[in-house]
Amino acid sequence: MREGHLLPRSLEDIEANASRFIVAADRDRLVACADLAPLSPLVAEVRSLVVDESARSKGLGQQIVNELARRARVGGFDSLCAFTHGAGYFVRLGFTIVPHPWIPEKIEADCRTCPHFRHCGQYAVTLPLAHGVESFVPLASLHG
Repeated sequence: MREGHLLPRSLEDIEANASRFIVAADRDRLVACADLAPLSPLVAEVRSLVVDESARSKGLGQQIVNELARRARVGGFDSLCAFTHGAGYFVRLGFTIVPHPWIPEKIEADCRTCPHFRHCGQYAVTLPLAHGVESFVPLASLHG
């Protein structure tokens, strides 16, 4: 896979966080991956989302983001964010574009030490994670 717009990550960082990655393979070839990075007890980030050109338009990226959102929800996070050059992709998945300062956890964790700080050209996007909504039944619906 080509690097594209991904920020560089050291091999040590990838090895230390390998358990957080979701990967998709086609036979013995890696075709997609992403990392679920906790930024705080309430906010997690979709990081290093990549889908090989040969596997695009097959829904792999969406499946990976959906699985990361599920894992974040189960992990007790309130929101999932991403910093991306392709905000439209995330908006189609239900994320909302927000000002960078609305995700101070990301600013403190990564942005302040980044050489591109304040001029990275990325969009901040966020997705609120509802907890237990699938099993929630409003009381009013029980009594008509």
